[in-house]
Amino acid sequence: MRRRLACLILLALASCAPAAPLQPAIIVSATARSSATPALTRTLPTLVPSASPSPAAAGTAAAPVQTPSPTPVCGAGWCSVTGHFFLQAPIAGSYGEQVDPTYRYSSTDGGQRVPHTGVEFQAPEGETVRAAGDGQVLQAGENTGSRFASLGEEYGNLVIIRHQFAAWPEPIYTLYGHLSRVDVSAGDWVEAGQQIGRVGDTGIATGPHLHFEVRVGAQLLTQNPELWLLPSVQPGGERDGAIAGRVVDQDGKLLEMHDIDLKRQADPGNPAPLPVYLQSYATTSLPVDAAWNENFAAGNLVPGVYRITTIIDGQLDARDVTVFPGRLTLVDFGPGAGPTSSDGE
Repeated sequence: MRRRLACLILLALASCAPAAPLQPAIIVSATARSSATPALTRTLPTLVPSASPSPAAAGTAAAPVQTPSPTPVCGAGWCSVTGHFFLQAPIAGSYGEQVDPTYRYSSTDGGQRVPHTGVEFQAPEGETVRAAGDGQVLQAGENTGSRFASLGEEYGNLVIIRHQFAAWPEPIYTLYGHLSRVDVSAGDWVEAGQQIGRVGDTGIATGPHLHFEVRVGAQLLTQNPELWLLPSVQPGGERDGAIAGRVVDQDGKLLEMHDIDLKRQADPGNPAPLPVYLQSYATTSLPVDAAWNENFAAGNLVPGVYRITTIIDGQLDARDVTVFPGRLTLVDFGPGAGPTSSDGE
């Protein structure tokens, strides 16, 4: 763990490098990240943003204010870090900020669809869609005959926004699909929370909803949006947290479409919410977060102690982890995950 924390300090210092200015063009490449299973050498934690980020340069979006301490908090086999929650939910109001739990990133809706490259926000036709962060609109309207045409026409009317955050070296792109109406134009500068369109079902959609993606870098590599969206605030004012992890078999191989249960323990005055049922990612061919190398994740979790359980090769495997307000808990999980003691070397 001492060597892990040494790596953490080096990475935290590296995250303070000045951000590159917005560039006028982007290269869309078909190059995909290798589908080979990554080695289980991830250091926990692997990235903690600076405690005092430099002021945003002109044309650079400022990340939402985060108050948790950047110091990692670790337990048996897990660590809690500040994460990179730079974006806000694109749907607000009575329909909330929760993603559709039945069709998360890289899931297949029970094997009925291809692995999902984003998340869904269920909302009625015409509901306001808002920019997830400050940035420049690169595409607005039908996705035909543009530099983004290689993404396909199934998105229908869409908006793509490029963001550049002081604490992140690469540009980040957010995509909003199936819109019934688009209220911005390519080249516009938008601010976080600004209306950019309305929910619809254009393109290939089973009904009105917002398809939302986060992509990173010039190759537009998809990411799990739940690891970029600032967790929701509970009615009492406390912010939710998130979990990202890797579930592996005894040989250290990432397990695809593997059932995982998260159950929060009740505490005085705060009854346990309903369990969260997840599956690990359906494929290793979709990109994952370069900071976390996860194969399962969930955002907007009520803070507290969670028991993560799964059955691997007929054996029940369980792990207790703590989710803190506004923070990300990282966990390597399964019989091949290695030492689970927080004081291991």
